[in-house]
Amino acid sequence: MARRKPTPYYCATPPFICQGEKQSATDVVFGYRNPRRIQELAARGEGRVRVVDDVSAYFRPTGEELEPLALYATLKQLLSRGSE
Repeated sequence: MARRKPTPYYCATPPFICQGEKQSATDVVFGYRNPRRIQELAARGEGRVRVVDDVSAYFRPTGEELEPLALYATLKQLLSRGSE
């Protein structure tokens, strides 16, 4: 029996948190309608944001960043455009 490929996740508004198939890793999936916004997010991510296509990007938090308050602070910093 052939192994099925995982279904891609799409989200209208960032962020969307999903766990991997084996639950060994957690990704935050961002979806934007504007490709420029994805590139801006990648630039702010300092190499930690992986752009998949013009509308999707993934961010993998570290183990310490998975705690609720730490995840909130990390995502708030990642999503801020320098206005804070």
